[in-house]
Amino acid sequence: MKHPLIKLSQTQIDNIKLLNKDSRIKFNKISCLNCGSENHMNLFTNDRYGFNITKVLCNKCGFMFTNPMLTLNSAAFFYNTNLYRNMLHPRGVIHSSEADYMKESPSFNFIKSLDLKYQTVCDVGSGIGNGVRLFKSIGKEACGYEPSKLFTDLGKKRGLNIINGSADDVKGEYDLVLMDHVLEHLINPKKTIENLRKNVKKYLFIGVPASEDKFQSFQYSHAYYFSINTLCQIITKCGFKRINIKHESRSVNDYLSVLFEKIDEKEIYSYDYTHEVKKYKKIYYKYFIKSFIKKIIRDILKKINPNVEKKIVKIIDLSTLGY
Repeated sequence: MKHPLIKLSQTQIDNIKLLNKDSRIKFNKISCLNCGSENHMNLFTNDRYGFNITKVLCNKCGFMFTNPMLTLNSAAFFYNTNLYRNMLHPRGVIHSSEADYMKESPSFNFIKSLDLKYQTVCDVGSGIGNGVRLFKSIGKEACGYEPSKLFTDLGKKRGLNIINGSADDVKGEYDLVLMDHVLEHLINPKKTIENLRKNVKKYLFIGVPASEDKFQSFQYSHAYYFSINTLCQIITKCGFKRINIKHESRSVNDYLSVLFEKIDEKEIYSYDYTHEVKKYKKIYYKYFIKSFIKKIIRDILKKINPNVEKKIVKIIDLSTLGY
């Protein structure tokens, strides 16, 4: 099925056309990162921008992800050139980053609300350093790792300890390691967390968009679409225990803030695979029916009066998908 498109600027439309033709962007078929199954159901064949990628649902465990997946080299090209940021922020990467810098951080507020004993903090995927700034403001020793050189330099200009690098480049151990709005972008988040475990002394914070009672908006920069169940199972397989969680319902993408603690013996989180799969198939088919009805109504109204069609179609919402 085709995913509904958001309103795009002409620059974004032109960039998407270039992306869809770019020979440097390559894909590989993958098995499910969570359960290893190769039995998947196709959900959408394009993202909200019109990029030709496919989102699937694992028929065994209910995990959702892009498949075929970007290759590692293609992903590196994608992120290191700020290509995806320019698409997400048509007004400009720097303009959007400057606006985000002084924003309140839900992840920071979540951690601050907990009775945790920690001093050293590492923010992986720190952007220009808003998280680093906030933790420094409460007396913590904080640094960040950021793959974008542009963002790294902007953070350094503010006097923040931002290192140009990814999760694989992290050096040293920290009481608290954060990955906020990061895990969903990675090609193999499980492997990344396994490698990062050596850098975690006590706590690992993960913040990701969530799929619970509706689908997340499908976009090319997100490789994986986590639920509470799939996220917790994957992270606990890497040697961590879930100790606190907050689920925020939002109009588009819900959000999960989860704190894990490093443990010596694995305690793998379990859930009902069959129920998870049934839940998301029900959401999908409900959305499919809505989309079909909407198309019929639009076709009829277009023939009668195109202006009326534009007004009426807004009444038929796509809430099951997150719009």
